Amino acid sequence: MQLYMKAGKLGSALAYRNVGAAFHDGRGVKKNAAKEKYYHELAAIGGYMNSRHVLGEMEWNTRNFQRACKHYAIGAEAGHSGCLSDLQDGVKVGAFDRNEYARVLQSYKKSVEESRSDQRENSPLKQLMSMLG
Repeated sequence: MQLYMKAGKLGSALAYRNVGAAFHDGRGVKKNAAKEKYYHELAAIGGYMNSRHVLGEMEWNTRNFQRACKHYAIGAEAGHSGCLSDLQDGVKVGAFDRNEYARVLQSYKKSVEESRSDQRENSPLKQLMSMLG
């Protein structure tokens, strides 16, 4: 745990995510939802979008739908497909505006497109996976 904390202080968002997960699962520490949320917030601020998604789920589960949708929108704009999917639920329950969703969807598509590269698309592993079906 100490190494994760040190890595987080040095800028590793993933390390803070791991601390948050430890507080969720009780791995090496006593379960603590407040600390779990705090460390996922640090990870999300650091750019770790899986933590942004976790924060959205935490807010959704406490019926704070609008706050959850804010987290989902940030994650979706960064290309996180789970956030985009959950944001659709926010639209369905009226917690997120359809027009704003359309804007987020465009940002999502742009982010996903920017993350693609010819080198990645034509990698030997990708070719092997497509042959395997």
